[in-house]
Amino acid sequence: MRFPLSVLTLCLPLAAQPTLPPAATVKIDFEKHVLPLLSQKCHSCHGADVQQVGLRLDKRQNAMRGGDYGPVMIPGKSAESKLIKRVVSGDGGMQMPPSGPLTPEEISILRAWIDQGVDFQMDIKDEAPPKPIDPKLAALINAIRANDTRAVEKALTPSLVNAADPSGSTPLHHAAGFGNLVIMKALLANGAAVNAKNRRASTPLHWAILDEAKVRLLLDAGADKNARQADGRSLVYQSASIANSTSILRLLLEKGADPNAPTANGQTPLINASGRGDVDAMRLLIDAKANVNAKSGTGGDALMAAANSRNPRAVALLLDLGADPKAATKKNESALHNAATAGVTESVQLLLAKGANPNLADDRGYTPLMYAAASEAMNAASVKLLLDRGADPNCAGEGETPRSLAAKRGHTEVAKLLGVSAVDANTSSHVVAPKAARRAVPVAVQQALSLLEKQSNTFIRTAGCNSCHAQDLPSAALGLARLHGIPTPREIPQLSPAMNGVTPDRIMDMGAVGVASIGWEMFDRGLNRQPADDYTAATVHYMKLMQDPAGFWKGVDGRRPPMNAGTMQATALALYTLKTFTPSAGKADTAARLARAAAWLQKATPQTTQDRAFHLLALQYSDASRDAISSAAAALAATQRPEGGWSQHPAMGVDAYATGQALYALQAAGKMPVSAPVYKKGVDF
Repeated sequence: MRFPLSVLTLCLPLAAQPTLPPAATVKIDFEKHVLPLLSQKCHSCHGADVQQVGLRLDKRQNAMRGGDYGPVMIPGKSAESKLIKRVVSGDGGMQMPPSGPLTPEEISILRAWIDQGVDFQMDIKDEAPPKPIDPKLAALINAIRANDTRAVEKALTPSLVNAADPSGSTPLHHAAGFGNLVIMKALLANGAAVNAKNRRASTPLHWAILDEAKVRLLLDAGADKNARQADGRSLVYQSASIANSTSILRLLLEKGADPNAPTANGQTPLINASGRGDVDAMRLLIDAKANVNAKSGTGGDALMAAANSRNPRAVALLLDLGADPKAATKKNESALHNAATAGVTESVQLLLAKGANPNLADDRGYTPLMYAAASEAMNAASVKLLLDRGADPNCAGEGETPRSLAAKRGHTEVAKLLGVSAVDANTSSHVVAPKAARRAVPVAVQQALSLLEKQSNTFIRTAGCNSCHAQDLPSAALGLARLHGIPTPREIPQLSPAMNGVTPDRIMDMGAVGVASIGWEMFDRGLNRQPADDYTAATVHYMKLMQDPAGFWKGVDGRRPPMNAGTMQATALALYTLKTFTPSAGKADTAARLARAAAWLQKATPQTTQDRAFHLLALQYSDASRDAISSAAAALAATQRPEGGWSQHPAMGVDAYATGQALYALQAAGKMPVSAPVYKKGVDF
């Protein structure tokens, strides 16, 4: 998910605005002026071995692609390039490089280099293939990952016990992530290095974080409890990041692990645990003297993270311990902004009672009231609380007001509180699509896929990344069309794994993924019938790390719904991943996880069309009872509007995205025949 670029001239509270040095006037020679600077200040975090946030600066094609949050250099426009903003002011995050700021002269060189076209003086070519792995080592690793103890005993030799694969991971890494205790003990008994580090500085203990017994074994064998990855992630940080690891976190803290070790961008274990609303993990960290008011490189803190978690108990705990409700990030966002987005009335009330400012404007001019008005939660009680505490209903930012934002979701209670008329709400939330001549379904599908292919190619060139919206979902649609025998255009453009920067070892390190984003990628792979491999195995491992003990996967409360919003969607995509790609050795554990998810799903109450569609799909993926699936299908079908389509919310107009979601779920999971009146009416719409 990419974040909007900060305005460079934003005046941050209580801080002077850094001056942007002018670009150098000399003709820049890459090897003479730029390469030494990048090598000394950047390549240790963004080079061949380590690519923090997916950014690699030692090769032009990777550098121009950017990182996980989009491009960082715009040829000819240095002042608008995120790379320059990060080295000058931090651009709302930590100022780069972490080792200390660049001099004005160094920034001037980088500016001139970008303004002169970002010339790397090297050819753009594909990444060189990795050095082939030793066949004997490959056989050993495969046996470990298959939990084949006898094969491991036969393959294991003194020369292989600490041999490294192309990512630098040893057999003990693989055993910690995918093997069993018997194999791990055999490796340790034969001299496996318990603190071996791969190219991202992960140790076997990082890979074992899902399994308490493995963690205990490694700690007893001398594993470093404070080992940190290349981006600063510690074992405590990792265990505070995952959804089912309270016992492992307790164990690490009892062994004396540091509760405050920050990552390279200043993120702490407590901030991470607070972001999940995990009060038990938060208490463990606080009891171990975690700093309640520690700030990350963006200026964020644990209270802000907790406010976004939808758990008011997490907010109350931190406020009781002295967390500052008036604190703001470098983009001037506060905990109240996050609570307003999450739509949890109790959290909003707690923060206001402690003095949070209801009129604090962020760098876009958005106040908490504007976030509440725009929120998918559409929580009228939160809006009323803000208004009662003096929130300005006439505030504005980027051409929007609370009223205009609320109107986009129809004439809801939120819109009424803000004085939006029914006419204005209907105008904003009911977009009438242009009528097209009726076409045969295969023709309509082919035309739509052709448009998707074109925009996907444009997105790759413009944004430089694989997008859930522009790559994964359109590619999945192509795969689905092929399964139904519909001719399709050529493949949706995708970045190669080397260019995209997400590798199996990076997933195992939890350094590149979110449940929804990588879940869409697995959905794409599955519908295109791509085989399971090390990448999918690492993703399955990650999904298991992130399942809540109650059975669900927490969704991101993003500010750009509907595609990556909601727990139902995250749960469905995680279940699809587990059901489609779990390796044989992990199927028993996966079955138990599916059953736990099914139990949660049968008690859940979806609120939107997206929720209902993914609820239905998730029930199917979790092997829930046929009665539960049929009931969910009936509930989704019942929300069809008279004109044949579906809307995301009752107060909004029908739209193609909501309708497509509903029809896919009804057919794929609900087994609704295409001849059914509900389905035909939806297709006609």
